[in-house]
Amino acid sequence: MSSRVLTTLGVVLCALVVTVAAAAAPVTAGTTAQPHPQQSQPPVEGEVDIDPSDLPGDGTESNPYEISNVSELQAMEDDLDANYELVSDIDASQTAQFNDGRGFDPVGGTEFRETTPPPFTGSFEGNDHTITGLTINRPDQSAGGVFGFSRGTITNVTLTDITIVANTFVGGLVGFHLEGGTITNASASGSVTGTGENGDIGGLVGINSGSIQTATASGTVNGSGAAGGVVGLNTPAGTIATARSSGSVTGNESVGGLVGGNGGLIQNATASESVTGNDSVGGIVGTNVFRFVSDGNETVRAGTIQDTFAVGAVSGNADVGGLVGSNSAPGTTTTGTVEQSYFDEQATGQSASAGNATGLTTAEMQGQAAAENMNRFDFDNTWTTTSEYPALRALSGADEGSGSGSGSGGDDGSIEVDVDPSDLSGDGSESNPYEISNVSELQAMEDDLDANYELVSDIDASQTEQFNNGSGFDPTGSVNPAFSGSFDGTNNTITGLTIDRPDESNVGVFGATVGGATLADVTLVNVTVTGDRNVGGLVGSTGFDDNITDATASGNVTGESDVGGLVGFNNGGTIQNATASGSVTGNSRVGGLVGTNNGGTIQNATASGNVTGGFEVGGLVGTNNGNITDAFAVGPVTGDTNVGGLVGSNVAGPDGSGTIQDTFAVGPVSGNTEVGGLVGQNQSDTTVEQSYFDIQATGQTTSAGNATGLTTAEMQGQAAAENMALAFGETWQTVSGDYPELIALTDPDADSDERSQSNPESAQFEITLTETSEAEAVPVGEQLRVTTQITNTGSQQTEATIQLTTTAGTATGTDTDTDTQSLTLASGDSTTQTLTVDTAGVQPGTYTATVSVGITAAPSESESGSGGDAETETTTEFAVSPLEGAPGEFDTNGDGEIGITEVSAAAADFIDGDLSIGEISQIAAEFIN
Repeated sequence: MSSRVLTTLGVVLCALVVTVAAAAAPVTAGTTAQPHPQQSQPPVEGEVDIDPSDLPGDGTESNPYEISNVSELQAMEDDLDANYELVSDIDASQTAQFNDGRGFDPVGGTEFRETTPPPFTGSFEGNDHTITGLTINRPDQSAGGVFGFSRGTITNVTLTDITIVANTFVGGLVGFHLEGGTITNASASGSVTGTGENGDIGGLVGINSGSIQTATASGTVNGSGAAGGVVGLNTPAGTIATARSSGSVTGNESVGGLVGGNGGLIQNATASESVTGNDSVGGIVGTNVFRFVSDGNETVRAGTIQDTFAVGAVSGNADVGGLVGSNSAPGTTTTGTVEQSYFDEQATGQSASAGNATGLTTAEMQGQAAAENMNRFDFDNTWTTTSEYPALRALSGADEGSGSGSGSGGDDGSIEVDVDPSDLSGDGSESNPYEISNVSELQAMEDDLDANYELVSDIDASQTEQFNNGSGFDPTGSVNPAFSGSFDGTNNTITGLTIDRPDESNVGVFGATVGGATLADVTLVNVTVTGDRNVGGLVGSTGFDDNITDATASGNVTGESDVGGLVGFNNGGTIQNATASGSVTGNSRVGGLVGTNNGGTIQNATASGNVTGGFEVGGLVGTNNGNITDAFAVGPVTGDTNVGGLVGSNVAGPDGSGTIQDTFAVGPVSGNTEVGGLVGQNQSDTTVEQSYFDIQATGQTTSAGNATGLTTAEMQGQAAAENMALAFGETWQTVSGDYPELIALTDPDADSDERSQSNPESAQFEITLTETSEAEAVPVGEQLRVTTQITNTGSQQTEATIQLTTTAGTATGTDTDTDTQSLTLASGDSTTQTLTVDTAGVQPGTYTATVSVGITAAPSESESGSGGDAETETTTEFAVSPLEGAPGEFDTNGDGEIGITEVSAAAADFIDGDLSIGEISQIAAEFIN
């Protein structure tokens, strides 16, 4: 009987009252209260608490806070997204006594949380000043460095005679450099020590997931885990360009003269550190493969090392190499990339190295002999010979030595004029970009790499064939410095541009981009681009957060490795709405659109040119460990090993990358080993979904990965919508007598009607009711709410209406009420809609509500069917109760009484936290009455 329910309800209510009372009770005698925090000792000399607002400046980009002493340096921790600049050298030796001997408190916290405290996200301009003698002594804390966690911009700063001790993520300048952060022109010397078992200790940065350019570190680095002279761990998101280390590095596993463990990109670097470790020990890098385990799932990512050398002594017990200790991940097929890199066999004490590194003698690496034996280095622009080992020009002060010439004209009538960006129309800001109307003005971009530009007319660039004594157009930006501004082509065309630099890397109209550079609405026609590595029609190498949108390139692109029709090496950038055609030729990692997609995103893209290479050759991308969605390739692909109609090699990357989704390939594919219609080689832990290849057109009956082979007839016309699970009507559209096409690349302004196809029955709907008011009842006078999930189970996107209809009794008869809403759903998509009707004037009782979905905008050019016809409907029962408030919501038959069934349902909702104590009390009272 009801006594059992009342007992249960009473127990619940009593327990709640006791809990609330206990929580509200004051502390009385016999209760132990928490003590006040201990007061710290009086500060030592120089340890003064300063608020950033007391500093000169206001913390904006145009008027940064000014820092002139160590207390002002410490004040940065109180405003982590402000802008700062160093206005003098700082003697920080007194920090050894700060915080009861724990030293300087890292700016940006020692434990990463998005809040309390967040990382440093502002900017710090060192103005080439020096901070000397800074001490951090926090062996039990992580993220040791002047900055603990940073996603900000740090430039032009030198640290000398530092002493940094922390547990993990330990670096002289930054403990953990997060993705999106940049460090440029930074130097650190002193002692950096990690006390944790799994260290990640670096002379400059502990863990790097951002961009580091033009950096040096010297002194000693000690840890029991991974350790590197400049960086402890360079993650797949990390880029290190133009770096040097010297001193000594000691660690356990993954120990390198420059970087301990590498899963990202290292370019143009040297190490003369003595390196000592146990396992995976190398002169430049200890381990060139990144392994990460999260929630039981392991991510393996190959690192890339280009243009480096090591000359320091290297010693260890297992996997020891002159340049790289370990270049593969045991139990996987993942291997790192090592190119144009060398080690001194005599100086390192090692005769071999993992990866494709070359061992030379000391004599072969010093003086002029270096230019002969290390001839893949760019000695004209990036490197210079010295009486000893080669030096990086950016780190030695040598003249960079490249340019477009000045005011020269040849008998062929070509005009090569040196133009300064400041002479252009506009001011280079986002709101008033520099205007470019000819090829000389286009070349001028190289003199202001962070400005904003727009193309205001088509350009005939055919005269670039004679520029620079036949080397052609000089690529805008290189690895250091790279282009970081914006370029809006405004849908204009550049025709006939030539670049002929077969011995140079990072070759394209833009050599290298970084720091969120943006390129949009640009078309290249009949370009001829020749380079060595990282060669693309538009860009040689992109950086993380760079964006290329609505870009097209046609012509001929030739290189050695990482060669693409549009981009050579996409290092974490985003490429959307892009096409490439013509011919692409190289040796390794060659693709019709992109040579290597390294953790980047490619969406809405196609390539139709001839692609020819040696290994890792694809119609769209040569090597992919990023994400490719909504793309196709139609050109012929020829290679030797790992050859695919769309992708040559699809390898595992972080965060679910190594993904190919909603794609197809239909060009002829030929090769010798690991050849597939869509993918040549596909590693484990990668994804290939909703992707197809034409077994007749490609000449291949199989593909690596989860790709589906279809006949030509099955992939063309309306049959494509039946056989290919692509988002037809939203992203894709069928073409009569041909393969599907991407709407964004054919008519990007098409609305939803135009994106639908000719079959009106291809849009079908499924309705699932998920909620009706609170418990299928509503107090009279309040609104009835019905929540429903609508799914388009057809193959086309269509506009439709959803309608809620109720017919209920009133004092004078019956009344019909409706609520109608419109929606647009793509094939396979779902949405949740909530509809409401009033119950004012409705007599208590039970009624039926009907939810229907009908097509209101039939697909364009439909041959049958009519708008507004209901495709699907469903019904639900509801009650209108004379009771008010919560009792009325549980009166499921509308009779004005709460019975055993209703009170049980209410008790369950109360226990689940869906009812308050006041509401459950009202329901209990109605039940008792």
